[in-house]
Amino acid sequence: ELVTAAAGLGVPHPPGYPFWTMITWLFIHLVPFGNIAWRANLCSSFFGALSCGVVALVTAFLAERFGEAPAIRKNLPQDTAPGFLPFASGTLAGLSLGFLESLWFQSVITEVYSLNAFVFALMLLFMLRWLYDPARLKWGFLTFLFYGLGLTSHQTLLMFAPALLLFLAFVNWRILRDLLPYVLMAASAMSWCTRNKFAIVVTGFLYVVYAGMLIYSRRKSLDADRIVFLAISLV
Repeated sequence: ELVTAAAGLGVPHPPGYPFWTMITWLFIHLVPFGNIAWRANLCSSFFGALSCGVVALVTAFLAERFGEAPAIRKNLPQDTAPGFLPFASGTLAGLSLGFLESLWFQSVITEVYSLNAFVFALMLLFMLRWLYDPARLKWGFLTFLFYGLGLTSHQTLLMFAPALLLFLAFVNWRILRDLLPYVLMAASAMSWCTRNKFAIVVTGFLYVVYAGMLIYSRRKSLDADRIVFLAISLV
């Protein structure tokens, strides 16, 4: 079913996976050898391998920062090469993920999960770069760009949304303050449509957080767009 949908830019089973479908369609039409099903499988293998590479980069980046700590550096052998710890850590992490049964299994068949793993790994890399360099907003833009693309690949990334909002509050709470109206609008619509008590409680909590941020930022008055938003969402 997935191969057929990707070969003709169709719509697989709900929710449809449009990002995966377009990427796999490119593989099917650009790879000049193998049958259509083999090319679709190659797409999964390609992004599975890229996932391992990005996880290796994430681990090497963290190991490099970890190795810069004086307490760690003084315990390393004197003849240790400066890049040994990042290289060894990244290689071990990438190979460990690559030989993981679940990723290997999903990377040799036509499925959406290897692309989803690649997008998630890229998000982690961009988040780390932004955490260590908050002034460079391009890392934040890339994080949310790939988060949006990942949601069109597989909706399990929705579970990462609370962690992403907490991370944003830690890195730059003013951006979160300006982003929350759009989050609240979606949460209000979901609460109204589903009548789910948990969604209603979470939405109310987010309203309290947003109000607290406005008070903390000492705004004397709400902007016109915020007044319109509050009126529409509360109604």
